[in-house]
Amino acid sequence: LEAEAVRARRAGELAAALALFQEAVALDPDNAQIRSEANNLREVLVAQLHDQALVHYRDQQLDEAILLWQQVEQLAPEFESAQIYLERALALKERLNEFD
Repeated sequence: LEAEAVRARRAGELAAALALFQEAVALDPDNAQIRSEANNLREVLVAQLHDQALVHYRDQQLDEAILLWQQVEQLAPEFESAQIYLERALALKERLNEFD
């Protein structure tokens, strides 16, 4: 699993790599190196998703931004900035729907 996760990460498939690392951690919870890799990759993926969501938000692509921030929320519920932006995007979408 660890080797598969590394290959997925090198191929740029961060979500798949994270899932594999998390599976490896579940099978070997005492392995600090795998746990560290999973945590580091989670942080990279969260930052990447947040940055992509910001671009969509600025381009007024609210549905795309909301989906990305919801992914961030699942991966890192403690990431306060993403929570705030998600709330703003949902509120803005609701206001825009009132005009339709």
